[in-house]
Amino acid sequence: MKKIQLIAGAVVALIVSTAAANDGTVLSRNSGLDGENGKVVDWGFWQDRKKSNGRVQAVDGTARLLKVSLGSMFQEIKGIIPGGKYKFTVRARVHGERLKPMFAAYLVDANDRILKKTAVNGSFGAPGADGWMEGALDFPVPEGVDFDLVRITFGSRGTGSLGDDDYVDFDKAEFRQISVPRTAAGGTPVLSRNSGLDTVNGKVAEWGFWQDGKKSKGRVRAVDGTARLIKVAVGCMFQEIKEIVPGGKYTFSVRARVHGERLKPMFAAYLVNANDKILGKTAVNGSFGEPDADGWREGSLTFCVPEGVDFALIRITFGSRGTGSLGDDDYVEFDKAEFRQVSVPTGAAAAPSVPTRDSSVLNLNGDLDGAGGKIADWKFWQDSKKSKGVVRAVNGTARLIRIANGCLLQEIDGIVPGGKYAFTARARVHGGQVVPTLSAYLVDANDRILKKTMVNGSFGEADADGWRNGSLTFDVPRGVNFALLRIMFGSRGSGSLSDDDYVEFDKAELRQVTP
Repeated sequence: MKKIQLIAGAVVALIVSTAAANDGTVLSRNSGLDGENGKVVDWGFWQDRKKSNGRVQAVDGTARLLKVSLGSMFQEIKGIIPGGKYKFTVRARVHGERLKPMFAAYLVDANDRILKKTAVNGSFGAPGADGWMEGALDFPVPEGVDFDLVRITFGSRGTGSLGDDDYVDFDKAEFRQISVPRTAAGGTPVLSRNSGLDTVNGKVAEWGFWQDGKKSKGRVRAVDGTARLIKVAVGCMFQEIKEIVPGGKYTFSVRARVHGERLKPMFAAYLVNANDKILGKTAVNGSFGEPDADGWREGSLTFCVPEGVDFALIRITFGSRGTGSLGDDDYVEFDKAEFRQVSVPTGAAAAPSVPTRDSSVLNLNGDLDGAGGKIADWKFWQDSKKSKGVVRAVNGTARLIRIANGCLLQEIDGIVPGGKYAFTARARVHGGQVVPTLSAYLVDANDRILKKTMVNGSFGEADADGWRNGSLTFDVPRGVNFALLRIMFGSRGSGSLSDDDYVEFDKAELRQVTP
């Protein structure tokens, strides 16, 4: 279990005015604490099980912590710059007499150890006429400290016997970057996710892989915090980023180390429109410098986003090209792939928030980013006797077209016997002959499906835009010999299907509810 703490007592909060809290780039996700399927999106929940038996509810755009005598919501944010100044603000309203709201921020190292000396605890002002209390703290990031991320938390402490009338509402939890030192690397927000190319479930999290199947038969391995492209004659890792401002200036940097004589590292960035068409004229190719004593070469490019061009996102890539017969000793290692915003035009929309992987989501690529006919980190299957459909990555969604019986699936290791998990996804149906599906089941070490464990989800009513929220709860049985959990979303159809019969999916996420 992740160690989450509401640090208390040792540090005095630096109080700032609520007006100042409106300055700076918002780095936190879902700062409005919006809910989906009764849960607060993008925030994890922790409580001391020995002292607290409460719960969280998403109620009218707030996070309500009920009967939580010692616990908190938390979020982790990467891309934090040493020497930078940050600000965390949140509102709270207390119901009952036995609870006290709290909030804090602290650094965490790469081994998930809390760096307690960096902790800052906030405090709340007097309640307004409506009972809401404003809280704020300043968080200066020390230089010379080895850390991985910042964890922000808000929660409650209580005493005595708590009832359903004892709860704290929270709203508007915003973590902002106020300033960074002029000497900071780039001095700008990192927009790419998992720039350190860390591994989740044996894969490079948040990055997709593509290669030319006719010219290349290589593979990718996540090795010691690097992405190793082995025998890849024509291929790349890729990531798509939507928070791009027309007229803005961005930089993309990456490190590469070549093994063997037949491969060359490459990296690039280009815009893509809403129909997943590459806007070739916008492409910028980077170049690498000379290798250092360890063989690493630094590469960088500058990407100026043209104004007046109709685009949906930017795609960044790094990969390799090769010639001749390639062996396992022919590979390129990559590390530190960072895409940063340098500047935006005066008067442009506020700088985008820094997207980072939500640590509470167990699967990879829940946003379903992809390219062409592939969705990164998801496998496609269909019953070839009944279905002749295709998958397309379109504007950040997975589109399953003409699929009478098929799905995208992903396998998750580390599932805990006796644990409870929630799998959610959004779907939008086009045409009248297909319906969305959502399922999960266990698989043993011989890849046999344990059919008795299968759980099928359901979808609610469509909203104004046609999107339907789907969910299922998966209780892992004890005493069953299994290797992994397989999750899937897909479509079923009947009759003669055309290209107009398809289901779009977005935000497919598996979370652990209880250990």
